[in-house]
Amino acid sequence: GITLGVADIKRLRQSFRELAADLNTALRETEESIDEVGLTWHDDNFRNFKNRFEVDKQKLSPLSKKVLEFESGYLSEIERKLIKYINRG
Repeated sequence: GITLGVADIKRLRQSFRELAADLNTALRETEESIDEVGLTWHDDNFRNFKNRFEVDKQKLSPLSKKVLEFESGYLSEIERKLIKYINRG
């Protein structure tokens, strides 16, 4: 089995928060770059690329929300229970 302490859970939770933030940042920066390129590129290939990105973005955006829900819900509860258990002993 896997043995995790409170510090491990805290680091894991921080990693999940960073993952969600990094995903949001990457999506925002990619969108900004595409918008900037779109100022000069107006061909069908670019429009198709931009449309595909929008579809992918709609699929990826909920991922960061799910990661944060897992971190603040499940992992937070595990951390709370672990602290409670440790403080009993």
